[in-house]
Amino acid sequence: MKYKINISGFAYVEADSEEEAMTKFLNDEETYKEMDSPVIEEVDEFIVFM
Repeated sequence: MKYKINISGFAYVEADSEEEAMTKFLNDEETYKEMDSPVIEEVDEFIVFM
């Protein structure tokens, strides 16, 4: 089965550059994070926009 998870929120990260901030965020090293409860729905296919 395939699922789409909609999330919304923000995070504060202490870093010296945008790259370091993104790395810390991806590694769950944020100072504070706030996210709404996710909405999960079953889907037939994945649609990815790049």
